[in-house]
Amino acid sequence: GKSSLVLALARLNCVDEGRVLIDGIDVASLPLAALRRALVLVPQEPHLFRGTLRFNLDPWQEHSDEALQTTLNMLGLDTNLDTSISENGDNLSAGQRQLLCVCRALLVSRRIICVDEATASVDQETDAVIQNVLRTAPQFKRATLVVIAHRLKTIIDSDQILVLDRGRLVESGEPSELIARNGAFAEMVRASRSRSATNLVAAAAAGNS
Repeated sequence: GKSSLVLALARLNCVDEGRVLIDGIDVASLPLAALRRALVLVPQEPHLFRGTLRFNLDPWQEHSDEALQTTLNMLGLDTNLDTSISENGDNLSAGQRQLLCVCRALLVSRRIICVDEATASVDQETDAVIQNVLRTAPQFKRATLVVIAHRLKTIIDSDQILVLDRGRLVESGEPSELIARNGAFAEMVRASRSRSATNLVAAAAAGNS
């Protein structure tokens, strides 16, 4: 259900009931090219192609080498743009492949950025880098981030959280509100060992005392 929402947003699947609205505009009424130019997806499974690193980051040659290198440096990737990438990026680690997908999202700088379990298959060090960039990069701060995640620390400081169960919305609201409500999200937080989650529980409790 979670990934299906992202697919519906980009009209990659059909919506049988209801509507998907962006700023009050039904996405079904928008030209498909215009809609998808407003979005960018950081997928759970990175997609890379045979060619140079430069080609994988900027296939349409829309950015300067300096811009590409600066963005790579933001993610701690000190890599030559002429580095060869094999099909599917098989000569890179899972973490490196995912960082390159985040790099693409930073470069195109869309108004809506969908992050679909982007840290599910990476090591803790790469996870920390991605988490930091999601929260601090100017390109992401200007955008609306739609983040799908099972790790609470990924979304615990979001403006709004949607809790889904078997494709259905269970509850929604601000993190502190959901914790105070003592429902499904609060139960997940209690079961988590995340330090940020524990801090948020304490803050919510203090606000309601």
